[in-house]
Amino acid sequence: MPVHVVIRGNNRQTVFTEDSDRKAYLDWLKEATEKEEVNVHLLLSANDPSHISRVMQHIGRKYVPYFNHKYGKSGTLWEGRFKSSMIESEQYILCCYRYIELNPVRANMVTKPEDWKWSSYAYNAYGEKDKLIKPHAVYLAIDSDKNKRIDYYRDSFKQFLHPSLINDLRAVVQTDTPLGDDGFKKHIEQLLGMTVGYAKRGRPKNCPEKGTDPLLVYRMIQSLKKLKGVELVDSSLSMEEQATQVFHAPYVLIAHNATADPVFQYSNKKGLELFEMSWDEFTQLKSKYSAEPQNRQEREQLLNEVIAKGYADNYSGIRISKTGRRFQIKAATVWNIIDENNRKIGQAAMFRDYTYL
Repeated sequence: MPVHVVIRGNNRQTVFTEDSDRKAYLDWLKEATEKEEVNVHLLLSANDPSHISRVMQHIGRKYVPYFNHKYGKSGTLWEGRFKSSMIESEQYILCCYRYIELNPVRANMVTKPEDWKWSSYAYNAYGEKDKLIKPHAVYLAIDSDKNKRIDYYRDSFKQFLHPSLINDLRAVVQTDTPLGDDGFKKHIEQLLGMTVGYAKRGRPKNCPEKGTDPLLVYRMIQSLKKLKGVELVDSSLSMEEQATQVFHAPYVLIAHNATADPVFQYSNKKGLELFEMSWDEFTQLKSKYSAEPQNRQEREQLLNEVIAKGYADNYSGIRISKTGRRFQIKAATVWNIIDENNRKIGQAAMFRDYTYL
């Protein structure tokens, strides 16, 4: 689980005067994280959360006397204990990557993230070697091909982070509260055995559009392309741009997961309108309930066929909305969603034509 860690100089004082200070800090960060088995992405993650505190203590014991001796100072250097926020991997980690790597740009220290050499941007966006950094699984899942992965990552910086997401990231790290949806919050509460607060409640604002998970949408698009050679959107766009286009597309696109009794995990705007549901309602619905009892056996046969063959074309079937409106889907394409390890993680369906009955 990635943790966003922030520490600030006491009374906002400068803590790095020259590059040799930054180099010394990173050397001690590497020393501490190797000792405590903590991974550095630009965020930190550890099997035992207490090890992150020990890493920060280790660096403080090394860096503060170094700085005070070098510049003839005394006393504390840091503004109290570090602040941190646990980050939900699937929804937020790549947004948090961008937030951190764009900090020097927002602070008007540089005009482009690549101009600031003391972040992980060169590693993530250009593939430059860095012995300190270990890539997170979500970052690696962008694409199994390294060149494609760094190209997509670099392209994602063409899109600005939504101001509300920036505010959320700032708020949770200042209050030491997790960033994620209600399921993630409950998971953290179970781990800690206590209630945790949120700076802002409700579903996470995915980047860039509520109702879109860029990584899931990317996997749906890539799976269809591999199975049928059909490209839903321009593949040169960033994952977030692709997700935005798909969410507002003129066709219906829905998907469920690969559990024994699948639950919907995605619908674009057109699909939500057709089923007359909110995002939260739709993504908590077992997909079998999109069909009436008399139509569920036929639906199950379709899904088993797709599991075996990869996809099915020209599907026609009857479904029902939240208010009981029945409609017939026509000429639908249904396909398996495949992840980067060639595992089936769900099924998606797309159609343009339907008739109310």
